[in-house]
Amino acid sequence: MTRSVLISILCCLVMCQKAGAQDSWTNYQSGTTGDSGLAGQWVFTFMEDDQNRLWIGTEGGISIKSSSGWQSFTTSDGLRVNEVGDIVMDHNNNIWIGYGSYYSGISVYSNGNFTHYSTNDHLINDKVEDLLVDTLGNVWIATRGGITKFNGSKWKSYTTITGLPTNDIRCMAQDRLGNIWIGTADKGVWVYNGETFSANSWESNSTEMIVDVYVDSENKVWALTLTKIYVFDGDKWVRLSPSKSGSVGVMRSVVEDHDGNYFFANTKGVAMYSDSGWRYFTVDDGLADNQNLSLFVDSSNIVYSGSERGYAIFDGEAWGVTTTEGLINSDVSDVFKDTEGKIWFCTHGGISILDGDEWESFFKTPDGDDVEWVSKGLQDSRGNYWFTTVNGIYKYDSTGWTIFDYKKDEMFTGWGQSIVEDHENNLWYGTLNGLLKYDGTSWTYYTTEDGFLSNYVDAVYEDSNHKIWFGTRGGISYWDGVEFTHDIVDIRGFSELVVYSFVEDSDNNLIASTMEGLLIYKDGKWDLLDGAPTVWFFDSYKDKNNLLWFASIVGLYKYDGSTFKLYSTDDGLVGDVVQGIYREEDTGIFWLSTSNGVSKLVPVIDAEVRSTKSAQLSQSVTIDTQGITKPFQFSVNGSEFVKNDGVIGDLEVGDYTFAITNAYDTLTINYSVQSLEPENTELSIYPNPTTGILTISGDQLDWVEVFTLTGQKLLRAMVSGSEKQIDISQYVNGIYLLKISGESGVHQFKVVKKE
Repeated sequence: MTRSVLISILCCLVMCQKAGAQDSWTNYQSGTTGDSGLAGQWVFTFMEDDQNRLWIGTEGGISIKSSSGWQSFTTSDGLRVNEVGDIVMDHNNNIWIGYGSYYSGISVYSNGNFTHYSTNDHLINDKVEDLLVDTLGNVWIATRGGITKFNGSKWKSYTTITGLPTNDIRCMAQDRLGNIWIGTADKGVWVYNGETFSANSWESNSTEMIVDVYVDSENKVWALTLTKIYVFDGDKWVRLSPSKSGSVGVMRSVVEDHDGNYFFANTKGVAMYSDSGWRYFTVDDGLADNQNLSLFVDSSNIVYSGSERGYAIFDGEAWGVTTTEGLINSDVSDVFKDTEGKIWFCTHGGISILDGDEWESFFKTPDGDDVEWVSKGLQDSRGNYWFTTVNGIYKYDSTGWTIFDYKKDEMFTGWGQSIVEDHENNLWYGTLNGLLKYDGTSWTYYTTEDGFLSNYVDAVYEDSNHKIWFGTRGGISYWDGVEFTHDIVDIRGFSELVVYSFVEDSDNNLIASTMEGLLIYKDGKWDLLDGAPTVWFFDSYKDKNNLLWFASIVGLYKYDGSTFKLYSTDDGLVGDVVQGIYREEDTGIFWLSTSNGVSKLVPVIDAEVRSTKSAQLSQSVTIDTQGITKPFQFSVNGSEFVKNDGVIGDLEVGDYTFAITNAYDTLTINYSVQSLEPENTELSIYPNPTTGILTISGDQLDWVEVFTLTGQKLLRAMVSGSEKQIDISQYVNGIYLLKISGESGVHQFKVVKKE
């Protein structure tokens, strides 16, 4: 794209003209791209606060639904991580937050601020499984390492040393007598009466894992294992079995509504138990998904069922669905653009497509297979779409989905990490179970049995000489079209070699992005790249201007061959953990995949042309530029683009077209250099060029000053009369500026001293 601006340089002390605009950042997250406002699609927990606002914990952050609309919290707002597994409110209206599958401790939200606690503070363990606020206002925190209690001023922890049967605690509930019922990972249900822990009447020597424990309106205690339902009536535990065999899957959660109905979230839907017997609900009955994770009943007796695809609400008669609209998940690993101009997003929770302003997402195939943990995607030369996922390799074309997984062959059991189509249209897939090659008809499988140093193949790359490079956990290999070569790479200071991507620099040297820094391949060996930050790098990319871009755990790095420049959330990125880089070849637009959403960067050229009077006399201009894709290249009147410092000299009087490009976008400036010698004056200077003696005549003179082109004053002489000679023979050959004051004013001239 070419843009133009006309600038005429006139006789003034300083001439300045700006053209262009600022780089444009647009951020996309699952909670901000659709109408629902839900921050993520996996709904782990619900909580209703004192203002009847509904807090929803998802893998993409917290969403708050109120009568006025939606609000979300993510790591950008202060969360430690985006996955939120538990939310409770204490008696002082502080919000306590647990982080699901992450070892991230807890956070407390109060008065608009987050405070974080971990084992470095007061917690017994950072893997928080459940939160409970008891009737006295104490906050109980169940972890993989025991239980921590906070009474408002003091912290206290309980472990096997103080009576717990195991330190791995999964859930808690309080009954009317104030007893705390505790679900363990391998000892069944125990109870704490304020002084001692006991199994009560639970089976002795039990190894049951309890996934949820709940106290109902009649003070009966319910306990769920992965496959069983138990209820304690105050005397003994009774197992409750659904009426229809196979009607429920793995148990997740139980809740009672205000009418005495019990709901059980499981992996086949939601089961409901009442005085009338059992009922079973699935997606066919209005659930968001059959994989249900959580349950909640609000103050209006609305039942909420959180699932892997948003949540559904039950009003006593029917279910209604609220799902993520727009970007399906904010943990984005890859982006690409297809031949129709659609943008595809590979995410933790599925695949989203942006077509103009319209969103479409895939989280399941028509056959019910999950589309999740999608690491890479591309459209091949035949127009087919390919995706590497945790469940295998997925192909999507005009006929639908084809899944290559363990059901087809054990070669597809590894989680795919990368895809490349080579110059012969072969597709190469790096997986955590070896390397796969697909020639359009058949598959070939390579492992350590074929010489690879590891079956973990994270990176695949074809270089400019058509070598295919493979980054494994143990070494780096390449295919030259005939055979594989495998190199053990031992870098001093590296604990483990893990290569995530490759890219070539302007000299075609290969650079590997690793977990501990950047490596460069020169003279047949790998070594650390001089000056590179020692951080965790993921993806890499070389643009048309030979700038290198690196995705890292702390942001986006730009490398111009000598220096690294870091861009982060402070500059506009939606998240600092940048996992992927994609740049549209036709527009130059960046799509930056992060663990907190996607940033769309539209880079521009912001140019300012400056010319002082002395620069005009020396027939030169300076072009100052700004923009994330600098350094730019410059051209004058259609000449070949070159990189320089933006100073254009040796210009004759006349019209010029300057072009500034970043290899994707070009800004042109039409520029007029005009003579600055004064008109309508009788002053004359001769000879010019001179060997040293200059004669000035034709006006009543006052004084003469001589300057270098850089503005250094060399001489000032007071004169009178209409003619004066000055001597510059002592100065070196070159161009000098004369400032002359006379009857007709102050004038400037350029003279050349040449012996």
